[in-house]
Amino acid sequence: MLGRRWLVRGVGALLLIASGGAGFLWWGSRQPPAFYRAAERTIASPVVRRQATRHFEQQTQRLVDEIRQAEEWAEEFSEAEINAWLAEEFPREFEDIVPPEVSDPRLHIEPDGLRLGFKLDLPDQWSGIVSLRVRASVAEPNHLEIRIDSIQAGLIPVPVTDILKEVVAEASRRGLQIDWQDDEEGGVAHVTLISKGEGDPRLDAIEFSEGHLRVKGSSRPRTGSFRFEPVRITSRSTTLR
Repeated sequence: MLGRRWLVRGVGALLLIASGGAGFLWWGSRQPPAFYRAAERTIASPVVRRQATRHFEQQTQRLVDEIRQAEEWAEEFSEAEINAWLAEEFPREFEDIVPPEVSDPRLHIEPDGLRLGFKLDLPDQWSGIVSLRVRASVAEPNHLEIRIDSIQAGLIPVPVTDILKEVVAEASRRGLQIDWQDDEEGGVAHVTLISKGEGDPRLDAIEFSEGHLRVKGSSRPRTGSFRFEPVRITSRSTTLR
């Protein structure tokens, strides 16, 4: 793990640079993107949010059962249900991992990827929504390719390379090695998953459609528990200077 604070420091420094004392840029950096506002409206009702959360958890349990019992498995999740779970359960599930300055993650699923946003509160510096446009695909079983196309502070673009510099620096301080190489399409992270425990699940595909995400895979059915773990992460991006 790269540490709890790399993102806070990186985005905070970039926001100070991006604002540059210009009122318009500062105003723009504090405006939430349209997808984030829409996600908030969708789960505004506590009743609807709790119902969607329960349905998401039922789907997740059904997927776990399929992986344990079936040779092939698939499940589709809606962004409304994912956002409801993020609002209801994410703060409790990940309170020991996520920095206190980061809260309220929301996403919008598009046909070729997704947009992810979260609140970042830097006292006496800046408070607003940081968002990323991400594409993900399964290059081969249990091998994810994750591309970050863009990062924004509010409506203001933030240089992706500068954020990656923070990641590399923090990794180096913690004795981790991330190799960055030139890539024609921009930054791409390669994540290899390995299954732990029974079932030996294999992720074969991630499919995106408007508002929905579908995962597909296969297993060698057995009884018992399992989990996926990332065991190797390397990244390729434009050369960092």
